Amino acid sequence: MDLLLWRHAEAEDGANDLARKLTKRGEKQASRVASWLLERLPEQVLLLSSPAVRTRQTAVALGKPFDVEERLAPGRSLADLIAASGWPHVR
Repeated sequence: MDLLLWRHAEAEDGANDLARKLTKRGEKQASRVASWLLERLPEQVLLLSSPAVRTRQTAVALGKPFDVEERLAPGRSLADLIAASGWPHVR
C-alpha cells in the first residue's frame, strides 16, 4: 500500500474549525498541487477527505471522486487515520 497524505491548502481563520474555507490563494495552491499529483497518481486510487470544508475543497481540485471520512476529522487519533486507510488489509 502506498499512502499519500495531502494537507489542505491555505484556509481562512475562524472559530468553527470544520467550517473554515480555502482562501483564494488556497484555491490556487490546491489547483497547482492537484495538477502535479494527477500526473503521478496511480490509476487505481482511493481518495479520502476529512469532513472539514477546507479539506473537501482541496480534494475537489483533483477532479476525481472522493469519500468523506469522519475518522480523518481534526482532533482524531492516529489509530483513526490508520483505520480509515484500511491498512494493513488494503493493497
